[in-house]
Amino acid sequence: MSGRFEYIFGCIPTTPIRDQKAAEQLADLIKIEAEVGELQFHQKMRAVEIFFRYLWQERQAAITPFNEGPDSGADYVLSHIHGAIEQTKNPYKARMKDKGEDILDF
Repeated sequence: MSGRFEYIFGCIPTTPIRDQKAAEQLADLIKIEAEVGELQFHQKMRAVEIFFRYLWQERQAAITPFNEGPDSGADYVLSHIHGAIEQTKNPYKARMKDKGEDILDF
């Protein structure tokens, strides 16, 4: 599910955000959605990108010698979120890119 843009967008309102700036930016977009009913595509994209940057910063802050490898669960989820963003921005380019095998698909 972490590779689906709409799912990631749906996670934003229920995720605690410790970074004040990111929380305010996301709250503004969520308020617009509550008032209007639905955000425009570019607003959803902005929200998901803010969310991704926040999660990436949290991951970087949490790296220890025990979880710094690319095989951590956080890195797996973050790579899927990044892929969802790229695919949503440019579906044709994303389809042409070789994704390789995903260990959780077996």
